Amino acid sequence: MTAFGTTRAELATALTGVSGVTGYAERPAAVKPGDAWPTLALAERGPGLTFAVSWNITVLLAADEATATARTDALLLDLCAALDPVAYVDTVTPVAVATTAGDLLGLQITTRSE
Repeated sequence: MTAFGTTRAELATALTGVSGVTGYAERPAAVKPGDAWPTLALAERGPGLTFAVSWNITVLLAADEATATARTDALLLDLCAALDPVAYVDTVTPVAVATTAGDLLGLQITTRSE
């Protein structure tokens, strides 16, 4: 496994540590509220073969805004605390994620790791 693959797996494990969240190393084929996965956003090369890496982590919350808002309030601090040992959380942004059953509301958490 590459260093990127290792970090992706560590992020998935950290996400699974949050109650009500299931972390995956890649987006599952069929998604549902509570699913979360990282995608590589940027790999910026440093000295030698080192990289500063930004990850976008998608966490699906709900189909309706009221539930998504309540889930954000309940999960945000726990998500940041769980991810902190693996990657630094820069920003958290609400998103709508297209699925075959319609959009699901969620969070996009942008992190940095080395």
